[in-house]
Amino acid sequence: MVWGYPIIKAKTSTFEIKSDKVAESRQIALVTGATAGIGREITLGLINKGFQVLAVGRRSEALEELKNAFPEQLHTFQADFSDLNQVKRLALEFPFEKLDVLVHNAGGANGSRKLGVQGQELTWVVNYLSPYLLTQLLESKLIKSPSARIIHLASTAHYHGRIDWNDLHGAKGYFILRAYAQSKLAQIMHTRHLRTRWNRPEDPKIYAVHPGVVKTEIGSKNSAGWIGAIWHLITYLKGVSVQRGADNSVWLATIMPNDLPASGSYFHKRRVTQPSAQAKNAVDAERLFNETAHELAEFLN
Repeated sequence: MVWGYPIIKAKTSTFEIKSDKVAESRQIALVTGATAGIGREITLGLINKGFQVLAVGRRSEALEELKNAFPEQLHTFQADFSDLNQVKRLALEFPFEKLDVLVHNAGGANGSRKLGVQGQELTWVVNYLSPYLLTQLLESKLIKSPSARIIHLASTAHYHGRIDWNDLHGAKGYFILRAYAQSKLAQIMHTRHLRTRWNRPEDPKIYAVHPGVVKTEIGSKNSAGWIGAIWHLITYLKGVSVQRGADNSVWLATIMPNDLPASGSYFHKRRVTQPSAQAKNAVDAERLFNETAHELAEFLN
């Protein structure tokens, strides 16, 4: 079985900008997990299309390298998506008046059960809770754009996932693929539910994309033993380049507004693809949205 893939994480929080003036004439994008893998390629692709990009990552040296390469078009923010306080700080310190494209690329998979700063299971908080929180907190910036898009880096792994309502954080039994698949399923459910809340023509459009099995260390770097070895072998033998993995996201971020597909769509290779049955279950999606809002209430206020 070949599992799909998210990307990188992020760490600590400091906003740095090259000048006192922040250019608003260009399109503004925020990319999480921007310093390596698909996230880096998405960032470079958007810069090449003329965007001002706020690159979010956890490694200060990698952010500095990107900023030095593109001093006029790139701004950086260091943040760890296992810490919801840092996600909130990112939203509060967002330096632009509007946001045109939000790419939720940061993510991870862990061979053993680990907890984030606030005590949630790490895969769940990095892959799902943090993107949920950041989207909600940046809503006022997104609606100021005439053609805002939100893009989740999802995965075909979601077809093998289910929402365990009684054990979302894997306390009763953890397995890397189960936790990862559940988080990717939740991303797509969130994507489809937001389209029902943002249903006016001028509202932000939201998408989920499967980048393909990509040659990165997403599953192997945090997984010891046979699981890490198998994940590494699959990506080595079957994986596509990070450039190909980034293509869906850059395409959705840059196509003309009149050519945008229906909000809530799930993509693979620039084609709308049907997600799993639970991903399309509107009742479950609303329940998940509301339960997540309750869990994150102290950070949403």
